Amino acid sequence: IKQKTPINWMGYSLIGAYAVLALTEIFLNYYPSIKTFNVKDYTQKLSSQMQKNDLLLVADSRFYLYARSIYKKNLQNIITDNQLGGIKLIVDNDFNAADYEVKSVRGVPIVLGWKDRLKEKIVFDDRNLFHLENINSTSLLPEDFEATTDWHIQSGDGDFVLQEEHVFTGKYSLIARASPGKNMVLRGLFGNIKLSQPHLAVLVWSTKKFASADRYFMPGLGVSYINQGKKLYSQIPFGKTNAGMNLHIKENTFSEEKYYWQIHSAIGWIHPGEFSLNIFLNCEAGKSIMYDSMRLFLVRKKPTS
Repeated sequence: IKQKTPINWMGYSLIGAYAVLALTEIFLNYYPSIKTFNVKDYTQKLSSQMQKNDLLLVADSRFYLYARSIYKKNLQNIITDNQLGGIKLIVDNDFNAADYEVKSVRGVPIVLGWKDRLKEKIVFDDRNLFHLENINSTSLLPEDFEATTDWHIQSGDGDFVLQEEHVFTGKYSLIARASPGKNMVLRGLFGNIKLSQPHLAVLVWSTKKFASADRYFMPGLGVSYINQGKKLYSQIPFGKTNAGMNLHIKENTFSEEKYYWQIHSAIGWIHPGEFSLNIFLNCEAGKSIMYDSMRLFLVRKKPTS
């Protein structure tokens, strides 16, 4: 006699309970979270909070997409006008804006700081915009800095020359060509400064590589100073902002072949003291690279009333 297979009611009950919980999670939490993002409303609100020479920092790469065009346009304005307005920061709602940082090429964390000056302005569904308020900025580099600076080869071998045919802004750009075997480093001394308080330094520049596999290098900012009768040297750590948001802009020249220039920004801190400042430009061994439109701004707090 064939016996009936017993029904595992406990197993079916557990499966049913799991299915109910899964459907609840999907309909109550998942589907509302993927509702259509109103791009037009977001970009309009963001644009309304930005002045033409403001630097836009984005803490989370997930938010690069719709901020990219604004960052690109404003960075181009900063270069063209040689003027930095304000600094704005987009962060995730759950992120503390005062914790924003970038990393130098050696992994040194560089924080924005000045949490007492970070003011929240607008809130989106999943992100906030903060303004760094009550600050002043000063431009240190003149137009066509590449042409007015006395460059020397610091290390390596090769040559460098000014040229007019291809530029991003101004009348001249600088092309560096390194001999095989070792990277070439150029050094340019551009002045002395005396600071009574820490300053946020904002570095902006453009580069033109000649092959996609070639490396680009962040310009280095070096300081020299006298301490107890000895001349000492150090380099200011800078961290690239919005890393991975690659921006390329076609040059506006009369040459038949038009180059695309990549534009960049970085931040660092210069501590109080009296210094001589140097800019260092790097070129990969056996390669060539062009530099143009270098800008350096020092940002300080305005005194509070």
